[in-house]
Amino acid sequence: MDEAQEILINSLVNSGITLPAGVFKIKDLTETALVSICSQSLRQIGNSLLFPTSLPDSMAESCPTTASSDLIAMYIILKLFLKAEYMCCLRQFLYPSEEDSYKLVRFLVDKLSGISKGGKEADLNERVARLVVEPRVKEEVRDSSSTANDELIINDPLDASLPLQWNDEPAIASLSKSESLESSAEDAGYGKEGKIMEKSSEIFKVAADSPPQVNDNATKLKQKLASLQARSSRLESSIKELRSQETMLLKAVAEKISESHLLEVDNELLKRAIRVTSDEQHPVDFHIEDLTKQLESRRQTLLQLEAQWDAVEKSLLEKKRSLEESRNMQNPEVLEKLHKVHEIEPETEAIRSEIRKREEELSRLTVELKSQPKGASRKSYIQRITEITKNSRKQDADIERILKETHELQLESNSIQDRLHRTFTVVDETVFRDAKKDPVRRQAYLLLTSIHESFDLLSQKILATDRARRAVTEQEAKLAKMASNSLNMYKLQADLDAIRRENEFLEQQQQPLRDA
Repeated sequence: MDEAQEILINSLVNSGITLPAGVFKIKDLTETALVSICSQSLRQIGNSLLFPTSLPDSMAESCPTTASSDLIAMYIILKLFLKAEYMCCLRQFLYPSEEDSYKLVRFLVDKLSGISKGGKEADLNERVARLVVEPRVKEEVRDSSSTANDELIINDPLDASLPLQWNDEPAIASLSKSESLESSAEDAGYGKEGKIMEKSSEIFKVAADSPPQVNDNATKLKQKLASLQARSSRLESSIKELRSQETMLLKAVAEKISESHLLEVDNELLKRAIRVTSDEQHPVDFHIEDLTKQLESRRQTLLQLEAQWDAVEKSLLEKKRSLEESRNMQNPEVLEKLHKVHEIEPETEAIRSEIRKREEELSRLTVELKSQPKGASRKSYIQRITEITKNSRKQDADIERILKETHELQLESNSIQDRLHRTFTVVDETVFRDAKKDPVRRQAYLLLTSIHESFDLLSQKILATDRARRAVTEQEAKLAKMASNSLNMYKLQADLDAIRRENEFLEQQQQPLRDA
């Protein structure tokens, strides 16, 4: 790096540039030395141009108008016409860093070497330089600086804090800002765009009265200015879009932060619950009791604070009342109205307390309502009633069918019994008539009689068994119902034993009293 700087310094010396004493590297260059190098270089490039070879005595004070105009013209030639693209603002030219100084010297060496080889840019630079140092342009710059002193801010936001306050800077700085708007729109903003374009157009109007060669350059600059305006409008729209996106993102971040806060609270509660459940030294009831005590203590604290507030409020109201009475003593009408208001205040306070009680009761009932299980909807009840009705109708049809079948069976059974009795009567008479004549037939008659009696007994037993089964079924249903409604027998037995032990203990305690 040091060798490159020495090569650049030697190239300047070989090009005919006079350097101050003791300058061997770029870092040895001061601001005054850089201005001198730029002035000598531009003289060689533009032949007839005259520029100052040093800065003013104090950069914090306003420079003479001629010197400031020449320095600004030097910056414009370097920036706009010699295409020193590394410069983004006037501050970078007047207060350069070591890197800026290196770039400036390298740029000047390239331009000087180009002139020595062919001088292709000499005529164009000379015409442009003459345009810039045209007396009418200088006059326009001075007029604009005198009326627009508040437009000293150039594209870099840091320039607003510079001590430099030259009277001719605003208009030229505005022209510089129109050139570098794309590179610094997001940093410096775009609120000054209209003023920048206005000052630039004023300078181009002055240049319109110049020779035709200069008008060509002015036309090119106007075209470039139009393209910069289009790009600035695009940048403006993109910046607006980015700002809207930023707003949306900030809202999303705020929502996420609130959500994360709620999650953190839930996490802390879960951690505390886990600690409570995993605590083997203390049961759960202990922690519940602890939480209940904390809740009760906080409730008591709130009640104390409410009592303190009521006392303070009461004292303040009394003080307010006394002040109002003392103020309204001279106005009897107002005093009478004030007394009426004081009479209404107890009723108002009673109504407020009643409202507070009702609100507490409402909150309690709301909590109870939320804690109760939710009942079925009306639609479900209607469906259940419809199903019950359908089942009832079906059961009624089944009952009617069973009754009909039972009636038919009863009729058939009665008819069979009648036929059986008639048949038995006929057979009994016939066999009994013949049994008198023959012993064998007598034996058959006895068997027939015994069989009839046996079947009669069997029929009676079957009917009795059926009645017993029905009774058993009914008793089982009753027992099942009683078992479902009855209490636990073991628990009742344990309670009974405990009562007996307590009675025995009481009797033992009362025995000495009886003896006494």
